[in-house]
Amino acid sequence: MGFRPEDFVRGWNLARVLRNLPEAMGKARSLGRYVREFQYILALLQDYAAGKYTNVSASTIALLTLTAAYVICPLDAMPDLLPMVGFGDDIALLGATLVKVRGELGPYLEWRKKEKAEQKKSAEKHDENA
Repeated sequence: MGFRPEDFVRGWNLARVLRNLPEAMGKARSLGRYVREFQYILALLQDYAAGKYTNVSASTIALLTLTAAYVICPLDAMPDLLPMVGFGDDIALLGATLVKVRGELGPYLEWRKKEKAEQKKSAEKHDENA
């Protein structure tokens, strides 16, 4: 029987991943050049769960949830405590996930940029009226 990532994240779902965001953000620092991308994945999951962004497939949400859970979960193929290699499996899975979801992550990032611009404009308008 070979390695199956789902064995290490059994019982994790979107709600559990979102409850563990502080731990996820702490681990993100160990992901090398993928730190920002992992943060985008977590943001997309948050926006999806809040109903703010729904222009994404269920299979992408499932894959992103699995990937985030695997990165957060301390029990994985290569324990995170092993120096130099402990995050290697996390980075490999994250890289493969990003390749798979690139087509849906790009539109999300564009939406996010527009949302932030609108929020800033709204805040500025509110300040002018105050």
